[in-house]
Amino acid sequence: MFKVTTNGTLTTLVSFNYSNGAYPVAALTLGNDGNFYSTTEYGGIFKVTTNGVLTTLAFGSNGAYPVATLTLGNDGNFYGTTPEGGSSGYGTVFCLLLPPVITSQPQNQGKSWARTPLSA
Repeated sequence: MFKVTTNGTLTTLVSFNYSNGAYPVAALTLGNDGNFYSTTEYGGIFKVTTNGVLTTLAFGSNGAYPVATLTLGNDGNFYGTTPEGGSSGYGTVFCLLLPPVITSQPQNQGKSWARTPLSA
């Protein structure tokens, strides 16, 4: 994986080597958290930060060869397909559930109570 600046500077972010996946043929999908998500033919679903920190998120018995681009749903989760695996061996449709992301600190909705000393 690489990034290119607007002035043409090329930076390699991740080199795949089978231990972290192989054959990343699908496009990257930008998540609501600012990270990129995609799949590799061997290795499953991954997340990568703009600084190149790669995290493998899922796969195994959920299907095989998840090579299609992930789709970000309105619910903030990713959806995809595999051409093989699943209960009949002919592929799966899957949903990758992600934890919610707080993008801005919520305002306090509670009341502010002043403490008054108790009389003896």
